[in-house]
Amino acid sequence: MGGTIKSMQAWLKSCPLVTDIGGSHVAFRINYLGSKPVEFAIEDTPGDPILQKYISGSLRVKNFVLASRMEYSEQIAQQAGNSEFWEAFSDWIEAKSDAKELPTLADGKTPRSVAVTSTGYIITSAAGTCKFQIQIQLQYYQKGAREQ
Repeated sequence: MGGTIKSMQAWLKSCPLVTDIGGSHVAFRINYLGSKPVEFAIEDTPGDPILQKYISGSLRVKNFVLASRMEYSEQIAQQAGNSEFWEAFSDWIEAKSDAKELPTLADGKTPRSVAVTSTGYIITSAAGTCKFQIQIQLQYYQKGAREQ
């Protein structure tokens, strides 16, 4: 499998809410969000990757932003629908993590959990669309060089 971000992309794209809102051909990119609704992108965010060092490896975290270009209007129903989508998406991530149905990572990396670290919020809005995003954290164990 590819890098950690590619693994997260595939895992998040498997959420049925993504196809419910955007159809089977919804764009789901890495580090790029287009200007038309409905599109998704997973982006790396900075942070200290090592939580704990062990003789055999380390406990690590990787932070991501999951962004989406969505339709947006002054109508309360539209705003509520967007908010409900992100709440349901957060619930899906939590349920998958609790069930230990986690992303498949490269050899030597074992996923421990995925958590939503911020609720969905609007970053920008213009011309009938908005950029929504949530922050996500992947926690995993990585074997040391001698253990691989």
